[in-house]
Amino acid sequence: MNTSLNKKQKLFTVFSTVALSILVVWITVSAATTISNNVSTGGTLAVTGRSDFTGAVFGSSTLQATGQLTLYAGATSTGSVQLNGILYASSTSDFTGLAQFHNGASTTGSVQINGQTTLNGTAFATGGVYATGTLQATGQAVFFGGATTTGSVQVNGRLYASSTVLAVTGTLDMDGTASTTGLRVNGTSVLGAGGSTVTGMVFGGCTIENRTIQATSTQGVLCTSATGIRLNDRVFVMATSSLATNFIVQSASSTAADTIGLIIYNATTTNTATGQISLNFFAIR
Repeated sequence: MNTSLNKKQKLFTVFSTVALSILVVWITVSAATTISNNVSTGGTLAVTGRSDFTGAVFGSSTLQATGQLTLYAGATSTGSVQLNGILYASSTSDFTGLAQFHNGASTTGSVQINGQTTLNGTAFATGGVYATGTLQATGQAVFFGGATTTGSVQVNGRLYASSTVLAVTGTLDMDGTASTTGLRVNGTSVLGAGGSTVTGMVFGGCTIENRTIQATSTQGVLCTSATGIRLNDRVFVMATSSLATNFIVQSASSTAADTIGLIIYNATTTNTATGQISLNFFAIR
């Protein structure tokens, strides 16, 4: 009988010890768990609550967070980081490699780029865009509110101004061809190094009345309908083939609005009439 009692006591002791061990493990796991060594899993490690990491977290494949992931000390990756949601940076977000934004990027502060930025789509800037180095657009760059620069602007293709004004307060250098349907110069424009200031240009044709000029003499003749000519414009006149070869236009000047005064010389020994003919003119102011 003593032997049977001893066996029952031993079984009770074993069951009690196992139950106590399970209870201790359950309590420990239900609270915080600290693992001093590495944890390796061949499947998925799911954490339903909060996980705090005081050291480094390495993921050889994919480290996925379906909720909010907050990194207080920063994050470093030698590969790619893919974010399907929103990326918030309360201070500085630093990318030393390539950063691709497929659905757009928004910021209420400033964006500083020390290297090269490539935009394959459309970039909208509602505020200012500053570039201390080179701001390059290989495609079309559209400025709806205007563009201002304190340095130089180099355009390798065409420069379009959709409005009526392209204002340049400094120097505008054109190495190639400049084409416009209307050119207006309201300020001071200098042609060539140390050249004269040009504030306007006009060209066209005008007509002289029939005048008889004495042999080997000069006579003043008015060339009217010179549209655009102003008083004191510097005028250059070229006769057409309709003017006889014995006549020489010695001088031309803008005597009044739309009128050019000519001095014509008759190089023959007979009195000759000029006829009512047209001449071409070019004037600058």
